[in-house]
Amino acid sequence: MKIKIRIVEGAEGIRTEKDLAGLFRWKPIDDEEIALGMHLSFRNAVELIEDAEILYERKRYARAFSLAVLAMEELAKPPLLLSAVSFEKNDNEAWRGFWKVLHSHTNKQNVWSSYGARLEKWGSPAAKAYKDRFPPALNALIEKFKQCGFYVTYLTDKSFILPSKVADDNRFLVRALMKFVKRRIASFNHMHGSLAKSQAVVAGGRIVNTQMPKELKAKIIKTFKDYGKS
Repeated sequence: MKIKIRIVEGAEGIRTEKDLAGLFRWKPIDDEEIALGMHLSFRNAVELIEDAEILYERKRYARAFSLAVLAMEELAKPPLLLSAVSFEKNDNEAWRGFWKVLHSHTNKQNVWSSYGARLEKWGSPAAKAYKDRFPPALNALIEKFKQCGFYVTYLTDKSFILPSKVADDNRFLVRALMKFVKRRIASFNHMHGSLAKSQAVVAGGRIVNTQMPKELKAKIIKTFKDYGKS
């Protein structure tokens, strides 16, 4: 399917030919779409970190860092998408919360640490794919640094500052994040390196969902519903 945005000029001025907002409205999704979302998110993360490497080699550290954060956010989507196997198709509250979480930068950044810790607590073998995690105190700064990589920032003790200055002073963090993301990509490749692999993950997730204790399943669904109301 092609998504072409045409701009037309009429009596009301310049506008888009179609209501673009309708393209981005949330709705329930089935297992095929869950798997597709997982695989494409993985592919995009690979492309983003490749672009970040090119920028890093050209000493464009600020933009390299920001793209690495975006890659990290894309890698957070597969576990979030897999959560959708717990939702009933007509549970609008759960789906509303699901899409809100999926579009939240902070939530996707927090998945990097919180999801792996939760899997370890449950004794899940999948936890090994999340062994690289940031110190919790750093999570709150990731979004700030990502924005600093794109925009001139005002710092209380330094006045206005260029993105390149922020990144140059924290180059170790740029490289560390890129290494973390590349290791996460390597660990995810066997699960999402192809659409067929992602489909197998969803099928397995569906089986686990049927065997999951009711209390745990209800807790997962409630978490999404509560976020949708916030």
